[in-house]
Amino acid sequence: EALGELEAGRFEEAFQAFEAAAGIADRFADADLAALGKLGRGQSLISMGDTTRGFGFLDDAMLAVTSDEASPSIAGIVYCATIVACHLALDLRRAQEWTDALAAWCERQPDLVPFRGQCRLYRAELMRVHGDWHGADDESRRAQTLLLGPPPDPAVGEAHYQQAELHRLRGE
Repeated sequence: EALGELEAGRFEEAFQAFEAAAGIADRFADADLAALGKLGRGQSLISMGDTTRGFGFLDDAMLAVTSDEASPSIAGIVYCATIVACHLALDLRRAQEWTDALAAWCERQPDLVPFRGQCRLYRAELMRVHGDWHGADDESRRAQTLLLGPPPDPAVGEAHYQQAELHRLRGE
């Protein structure tokens, strides 16, 4: 319900639904649901323009993830969604910090290939922004290989985009 509200652009309703989920998480001591509740509340607040409180919730969600309170699949979701929020808000400092944390986490989770591929995409984008075009090209190619599968991940399109953007920047 909360995700549906968020995706439909009903951010206040999404926030309330994520608040309810957080209450359930507290009642049943469910660390995964607690992390998702923090993530969703953060996303909702940022979408409503309250970035200070929103990033506070995202930082709390990331604290739960980096302290291994959440399961690996939920941790991967929280990492990726938080990094996407940082990119959308143009908070490159946070994006870099959480991308580095995601990279280290991925190295400890070799079976979670989709997150490893997405992690490389985030790193490639930050490398491109910081002018390390050669490194960004290498990372986007590695991401492409991981995301092609099997099974193939739709995010492979982002790897192609990163490579095309590098070609554009280099005048190729």
